[in-house]
Order: sequence, then C-alpha cells, then structure tokens
Amino acid sequence: VLEALACGTPVATTRCGGGADVVRDGRSGYLIASPADDQALTTIFDLHASLDVSHRDSMIPACLADAEKFTADRFARETEQALREVCRVRRAA
Repeated sequence: VLEALACGTPVATTRCGGGADVVRDGRSGYLIASPADDQALTTIFDLHASLDVSHRDSMIPACLADAEKFTADRFARETEQALREVCRVRRAA
C-alpha cells in the first residue's frame, strides 16, 4: 500500500490491518470493511475504473502526502523519542 501511494497510485485496502491508518477513503484510495467483502471491493474497482483520468490524477497529491507520513526517518525518530521517554521514566522511578 505504501509503495503504491509513494508512486501516486490510489489503492483499495481494508480498514483492518492498518489500512485506515494509511489511506484516506476517497482521497488517496478506497477502504472496505473486510477482505472477505468481495462485493464492496468489486464496486470500488468499478468506481475507480469509471472515473475519468483527471479525477484519478487529482488523487495523486493525497497519495504522495499520505505516503510521506510513513518514512523510515520518521519511524526512526519516533522510536528514538519513545526509547528516550522510557529511559527518562525509569531513571525517575
């Protein structure tokens, strides 16, 4: 999902498994309730296929912006902050 978004490609994914944390429904892709919901997935693919190119292209900035939130640098920075907080709390105790 992140790789597709980073390329500016809207995606269809589920709300479970972190999809809702990454994709903004209708802006950078489409969310469905469950991977077992074949009808919803088919409807989303049909909807997306029927959109004109300019509408799909208008989703590219949102895709790129959503992918930017999940960089390795961000993960490293947030992990370091969390570890520093744990150490600070342990020293205070």
